[in-house]
Amino acid sequence: MRRIADGLGLGLHELHLHPLAEGHILAEMHLKFAQEVTLAEAHRLAQVFRQRVQAEVPQVGEVLLCLEPLSGRMEVAEAPPDDITRSLEAFLKERVAPGRLLSTWVYRAAGHLHAAIRVALPGAWPLPRAYGWADVLQRAVLHEFASLAHVAVEVTPDGDEEGAVKEQAAAFGCLDGPGAAWYDRNAKFSTQNL
Repeated sequence: MRRIADGLGLGLHELHLHPLAEGHILAEMHLKFAQEVTLAEAHRLAQVFRQRVQAEVPQVGEVLLCLEPLSGRMEVAEAPPDDITRSLEAFLKERVAPGRLLSTWVYRAAGHLHAAIRVALPGAWPLPRAYGWADVLQRAVLHEFASLAHVAVEVTPDGDEEGAVKEQAAAFGCLDGPGAAWYDRNAKFSTQNL
């Protein structure tokens, strides 16, 4: 789908796939167009995109497209308030084990505040567990910081396999023992369980 969008000179993001009946999927995504494109032209290009996707990816039964303009300029304007950055870093330090928080970046894009967080987790963790942990952290940050429009959490393996799983689980207080079994059954945590 990205190759098709690239070929039409379109940006693509927020791709979500949802199962439909009889083994088909609904592909939901945002397409980005140049600022000067009219709605009619954007719709025409979106129809071409939709037809190509359905022709080249037969599993896709439906394509739902949100049409967006590309930002007209790079926003270098005002920096995010220092108090939000400091508050976010303090919030994360309470929830992420020492040495595991690699970076925190608060920035402004399209007039909204965004945060990018990078955390090292044990490389031995199964991907669903690491993703679940990152998802919980993302939700907790969004819940605590209403001024943030979007939060991205990137997890990276720490490379320290020996003892890392127990150390991290103990530090997070939720992924060892009964907490791990509960996680495996429910794949969700409340913000208190970070």
